[in-house]
Amino acid sequence: SVSSPSCISSFDTPQIMLIARVCLQVIVLCAATAVGRVYTDRIHFPIETDVENPNAAPTTPPAAMPTTPLGTDLTLRQPLYPPPAASASAAVPQAASSFSPPALQKPYSPGLLDRGVNALTLNVETLLDDGRNNLVFSPLSIAGALSLILLGSAGQTLTEIAHFLGIKAGVNYAADGTDLIHQEIAEYFRRFQALRVGGSLRFASGVFIQEDLKVSAIYEKNVKNLYQTEVNHINFLQSPIESMDRINKWVSNRTEGSIDQLVAAPLPAQTTAVFVNVIYFDGEWQHLFPSDSTRQGNFYVSPTETVQVQLMPNVAEAYFYQEKPSAQGAKGLKILGLPYKNSDLAMYFILAPQGPKAFLAGVTVDRLMDMIDNTTLQECVYVVPKMKLESTLLLSEPLKEMGLKNMFTPSADLKAIAEGIWVDQVLQKVRVEVTETGTKAVAATMVSSVRSGKPTVRLDRPFIFMIYSRSLRAISFWGTVYRPEPFKTLKPALRRHRRSVS
Repeated sequence: SVSSPSCISSFDTPQIMLIARVCLQVIVLCAATAVGRVYTDRIHFPIETDVENPNAAPTTPPAAMPTTPLGTDLTLRQPLYPPPAASASAAVPQAASSFSPPALQKPYSPGLLDRGVNALTLNVETLLDDGRNNLVFSPLSIAGALSLILLGSAGQTLTEIAHFLGIKAGVNYAADGTDLIHQEIAEYFRRFQALRVGGSLRFASGVFIQEDLKVSAIYEKNVKNLYQTEVNHINFLQSPIESMDRINKWVSNRTEGSIDQLVAAPLPAQTTAVFVNVIYFDGEWQHLFPSDSTRQGNFYVSPTETVQVQLMPNVAEAYFYQEKPSAQGAKGLKILGLPYKNSDLAMYFILAPQGPKAFLAGVTVDRLMDMIDNTTLQECVYVVPKMKLESTLLLSEPLKEMGLKNMFTPSADLKAIAEGIWVDQVLQKVRVEVTETGTKAVAATMVSSVRSGKPTVRLDRPFIFMIYSRSLRAISFWGTVYRPEPFKTLKPALRRHRRSVS
């Protein structure tokens, strides 16, 4: 079989990549970009009245108006010899038939994907967070890439992906049919695209197929009908540079140029298909930061390490939640949510006294969502670090740990896409940038607010952040920050702990 090497080194901009084994390879790229503009004016630098211990365990650093290029890329390869057909039974889901739904016919399962995507978030976080290095990824992009594979899967492969995305165990696929499953997933992404945002929000998929690969006509029809996905036939074998340029141009056009080189080098000659999913978000804060108030300050990485970072203060209305201090006097967890202008999206920061890892080790999906839902809008004093984060994550092993095993084997049933293909590798590249531009406004009101005893949050030690839709209850981006600065590509050791979506 052909190992995964050449593909992984080929990508240097955000993407999640699923690569498959032996001879012919299919790649699925998902790119996500969140671009943020922070406008500011002078404000007194707030001092937290109930300051947490700066020597407390780290939490994830927040991002102030992020620029987040991210990509998800699935690569599938065909073996030299077709794998043996997987055993089928009436209870095992079959590939979807051809259909052209203008909209969801009926709710298959309310909240089908939200808990699945959010559980996926905590699982990836738990498996990859080493307690020292920043981690940032897009669970929604992973789900978007997998949905393209789910559409062409059957048997055990379909069952595992469906459960991974939140479809409960015990669903009678034979009775209910898989068409409704695919329609509901497509509807979920349509609702995400339709979220109210003050800037730009795009969610798009594209499929690039080797021109001589025999791809199921039904799959091509369904992927167009459900995901409005363009199917392009190109020649990876004879025109590798042209193929690379076409994919990069497609992504660049849909991210307004923020991701202009998703594919950094020509793809391997054995590539048979590339599936691309792009999430692009460009917004600005509802309440702007004063640019000339940004200044250097301490960020407490650990009890023994302090670094200098740029900290941005503000006083404005924000979502806030705080747990009561313990009987022993320990400070309670704080959550700060900064809304985007005219948007259903907000960026939430979780500052846990014991640090991100200890907090996440004991939290469930439902508990996390309850805390976010219990935040209320109130005027707050807060300090957010200005930062730029970059990450490349190898996700194949984590996904296997989370139950996606069959699609990585020769027995994977993806023949509804093409005969004898299976997934080899998953790679996600993400970049989150916090930028700032200056403007003058409302300084006097902000200054007076600093001294008024408002809830105060200083993100000057490790913390967690997420970009979250309260209406859709979906986490589109997630990060744990241990130091607000660029971080390096990781191939983290797995921590064997898994959360159920049920």
